[in-house]
Amino acid sequence: MMETEGLARKYATALMQHYDWYERDVAWIVRLRAVAQFLRDHRQHFVYAHRSLYSAIFEIFGFHEPDIQSMLVLLEQQQRLLLLPDVLYRVIDRYKQRHDIEYCRVSSALSLTEAQAEKIKKLLERLSGKKLWCFYETDSSLIAGIRARSETFVWEDSV
Repeated sequence: MMETEGLARKYATALMQHYDWYERDVAWIVRLRAVAQFLRDHRQHFVYAHRSLYSAIFEIFGFHEPDIQSMLVLLEQQQRLLLLPDVLYRVIDRYKQRHDIEYCRVSSALSLTEAQAEKIKKLLERLSGKKLWCFYETDSSLIAGIRARSETFVWEDSV
């Protein structure tokens, strides 16, 4: 496991620098996270998969860039395609670190409108002093109110 983590970090660093992925917009990185999560959740189905299947998955998630295909070719040539979800998560970590971004899971008793979600995000960013990627969910265990958890803080205003 330790070797896998180290390899994933090395690939991520090289990819970020070579393809200048530090300059991608946040929406691109969020889509990349969705691919990484999908691949990790279904890893057992990809043990014998070829690059063409990975390419199709990236296309489904809206990735058509040649650098994605180049990354897949590189990993295939080095027999490291199964490492892909780990590499993608390390890419995301590098991006978050460079741009001083944190994930924040916001749970609420009721579904939030876009306007409410944006207002909560701005409040949490002001309170935390960080840029946040917020992921919203409803939580039936909350009678009323909101709970927010990030990598460095917990904020709650609930009953």
